[in-house]
Amino acid sequence: MQKKQENIIKQLENLDKMNDIDYSDNQDPGDIDFSSFEMFKKEKKQVTLRIDNDVLDFFKNMGKGYQTKINQVLREYKKQKAH
Repeated sequence: MQKKQENIIKQLENLDKMNDIDYSDNQDPGDIDFSSFEMFKKEKKQVTLRIDNDVLDFFKNMGKGYQTKINQVLREYKKQKAH
């Protein structure tokens, strides 16, 4: 445990030394309308949904974030049906 604490202290000390960061190559973001980004405009609603076991297992086997993947598939279906 002490070794881990020493490592953390060393990392914090190194961060303190990083006060001369050069931002000159950063581009000016200008007038970006951040409300157009999906992560800001979509609200989530919790629902109960019955899904066949094989379909749920398919998405769960993809790993972490399977609910997000299900949402993405449903969103794509919605886009296709809207046209």
